[in-house]
Amino acid sequence: DLASAFVVLGYLVAISTKSSTILYATSFARSSIVAMYDPITKSIVPMLVPKDEDLKKAVTCNATAWSSMLIIGGVISGKAAAHLGVEMCFVIDILTYLASAYIMSMVRGDFYTLKRTDANDTESYVAQQKPLSISSISRATVSFMTMAFETMKYLWNCGFGILIFLKSSGSFVRGFSDILNPTFSKIEGNDRASSQRLGIIYSCIGIGCIIGPVLANCGTDMAKPRTLQKACTIGLTVMAAAWLGISTAQGHFFLICLLTAIRAIGGSIVWVNSTLLMQKLCSGNILGRVLALEFAFAMLSEAIGAWTAASLQDGGTSASTIAFWAALALCTFSLFWGTLYIFHYGTSTAANRVVIAPLYGM
Repeated sequence: DLASAFVVLGYLVAISTKSSTILYATSFARSSIVAMYDPITKSIVPMLVPKDEDLKKAVTCNATAWSSMLIIGGVISGKAAAHLGVEMCFVIDILTYLASAYIMSMVRGDFYTLKRTDANDTESYVAQQKPLSISSISRATVSFMTMAFETMKYLWNCGFGILIFLKSSGSFVRGFSDILNPTFSKIEGNDRASSQRLGIIYSCIGIGCIIGPVLANCGTDMAKPRTLQKACTIGLTVMAAAWLGISTAQGHFFLICLLTAIRAIGGSIVWVNSTLLMQKLCSGNILGRVLALEFAFAMLSEAIGAWTAASLQDGGTSASTIAFWAALALCTFSLFWGTLYIFHYGTSTAANRVVIAPLYGM
């Protein structure tokens, strides 16, 4: 949080100097921090809340809090950008990061992913390792490669490894929305109104992200991971239907907002329940690495989606057509994951396999 607050200052510098180089460098740095922050926070939650049903509630509360801030942030940022300039949005961003850092500093406790019989188990394990006659950098490289190999081997043998791509399926079309949201909100010759409408769209996303996990909770059971897999498949189907509607709603801003909330319902169901699947099925001492890999694939998928949508838009393709292609992609994903669910592949195959997780923790 503190690092993010510092990095966001780069956006203010980029705006004042009108430097695209600083803008991209700042975005890269901030994204790198998020890539570390997200899997770490998600892997800590099962340690704080070990019981399955309580874990589901905790993850849902986390998603609800994030969605609430998206609603509030969408309204505030739209007003701030319209009346005070986009710089004020980043000032607010810095203040919220500092507030988050203060709140996190009040969390107390020691959290270990290794199951230990006494306080010196970790130290004993380290002491047993033979010192390597290579540099520290080389040792770190060997350690990283070993952990990466163990992670891949674990996912290959666990029976549910393919499920790490569930989140990526929904994230691909998030890249489309990154490009199309400004297009849907734009009013020619009126930047102030365009900023306010963009804030409304993000608030609608927040509303959908609150409703989605709550609805999914009614039909899922942590004791039955298959229900989480089913929820993700349904979420992708809801997203496909919403994007299909958006493709026919060009020029009707209210309808676009409504359908945006609906697609956010589906997207949040996929995001939350795919996370719960990993937290439920993965061994604790490898969960952090699996979540990091899942997050990396999700962000890569979103980037590919954004690049695809931007390329189509730059080539003269209309927003309605791009939205239709997004719906078509989601229909394909829904069919794929629905087929796996029907043939009991994923959580069901995981139940029939016993996998010993590697010793290294994250």
